[in-house]
Amino acid sequence: MPANVLEIDTPRLGVRRLTMNRPEKRNALNNELRGAILAALQEADADPDVKVSILRGAGPAFSAGYDLGANNAVDQPYYTAGGAGQWARHVVDGWFKIWDLAKPVIAQVHGYCLAGGSELATSCDLVYVAEDARIGYPPTRLMSPPDNQFHPWRGSGRQGLRQSRFSGRRARDGRAHRRRARGPRTNRALAD
Repeated sequence: MPANVLEIDTPRLGVRRLTMNRPEKRNALNNELRGAILAALQEADADPDVKVSILRGAGPAFSAGYDLGANNAVDQPYYTAGGAGQWARHVVDGWFKIWDLAKPVIAQVHGYCLAGGSELATSCDLVYVAEDARIGYPPTRLMSPPDNQFHPWRGSGRQGLRQSRFSGRRARDGRAHRRRARGPRTNRALAD
């Protein structure tokens, strides 16, 4: 796994922190990054010294979604049967693998968290958002509902898909687990 797409550290005993490191692409999820995230989370889940994992993004955004400029049909990080709907099944399978981990995963969201990025955050056990967070699923306006059909129930709260995005300022209404002010790279998730 190339170190440049995902940085991994241990900021505190028992805590594994993963930082998506494609800030020039707003941490757009290509196959390399998705594979690195899943491998690192599975490794942390198997490590008896790790109690919790935190996933965050470098730069101005958590994740702007899937990297639409990449050929995501090539070099997919794990096998998914072909046929109609293969891409949607492939990404949902990966997000469910995160959801199925035994140890908690916390998404530390700031800036944009869109489309596939919001699916990734939804697949985590807890979602902490900064006040500057802008979370949404823009494809619902023109193309389709989220690939991850659990997304509208967990990610959008009571209002379902009627509201296509929300901000960290409105995170107190039950759509996120914690809201925090955006500031230096302090990690509120570590303090809770």
